[in-house]
Amino acid sequence: MFPSLEGSRGGFIKKDIHFSVFQYFMIHLINETSNELIVNNEKIEIKRLTTGYIAKGNQHLLQKNINASVNPGEITTLLGVNGSGKSTLMRTASGYQPALEGEIILDGIPLHAYSQKEIARKIAVIFTGSIDDNYLTAGDITAMGRYPQNPFGSRLSADDKKIVNEALTMVEMSAFAAEPFVHLSDGEKQRVLIARALAQQTPYILMDEPAAFIDMPGKIAIMELLKEIAHNHRKGILLATHDIDLALQYADRIWLLGKNLPFKKGIPEDIALSGNLRDYFHHEGIVFNVETGKFEKTGKKTINKIIGVAGNKTAVFWISKALKRKDYKVVGMKKGDLKSGILCKINEFVVLDESKEVCSCKRIEEVLDYLKPER
Repeated sequence: MFPSLEGSRGGFIKKDIHFSVFQYFMIHLINETSNELIVNNEKIEIKRLTTGYIAKGNQHLLQKNINASVNPGEITTLLGVNGSGKSTLMRTASGYQPALEGEIILDGIPLHAYSQKEIARKIAVIFTGSIDDNYLTAGDITAMGRYPQNPFGSRLSADDKKIVNEALTMVEMSAFAAEPFVHLSDGEKQRVLIARALAQQTPYILMDEPAAFIDMPGKIAIMELLKEIAHNHRKGILLATHDIDLALQYADRIWLLGKNLPFKKGIPEDIALSGNLRDYFHHEGIVFNVETGKFEKTGKKTINKIIGVAGNKTAVFWISKALKRKDYKVVGMKKGDLKSGILCKINEFVVLDESKEVCSCKRIEEVLDYLKPER
């Protein structure tokens, strides 16, 4: 069944809505009756979208002419500087805020043709903001995900409770079901909110800053969880973040917003190689280095010395980081070719000068002390 048009915003049904519903019905009819012709409309499709807000009668544009889609089985990451309109785009895509121009197509039907409850059966949202109720437990918060699926005021059925328990299990929070939500850590709270979205059983999840205020291991754990949800459970996830490193590591696609710059999209590697990260996150004296995948200080560096390193791969990686931090230019070499430099072993760093051992160190700090210019 396609969603009812009752309660559609605007109070009337436009011609394009009639067409979209007819299109939707015919596509699903074809899907059921033909093995040869199958059209897939399962996605959040954004067409010629202009986002912004109206304040004191004046229209303030943030982004215009956005064309993109959130697809099942993918993590799409929304990146942009502060004030570029990330949260506004998220609210517009989920129906919380009207578009200034263009449209959102949800599974083949215009978003404004859905009622709020119908949208909630399609899109789960996790936006920033705290839940301060001292009495709600992690289980209570998760159970809220079942509300869009049930009549108003109804109690949770046995099936609902099973779904809630399965959602908590998936995010590894079953043991905390009876714990007050406010007593949980930031990472645990985020897991419970993800469980609520899973209990909602929607094909799409929209999240604003899912890893904010969480330590690095916790950030990785959250992103690994979202990766599993997207790839193994075919959820389309759109998340906004300031963490470019995580986006490059985990996103299937990146949407890039800038101030007074056109909307860009692509897979992380293409976005990085294009130079767009440098342009869209421009900051005086700071630039995105395509070779290292990191933001770095620009300008000519004072190079202490060119130094060769060879040996154990892990040890080479970490001593190279330390040497670069001290403004050495590091050259990786084969062990047999290293005459002068640092030979890295598992628990030892040997400083060589013309193939002669001049210093043996157990720690990288000792190597740096030995190399100090004042020696």
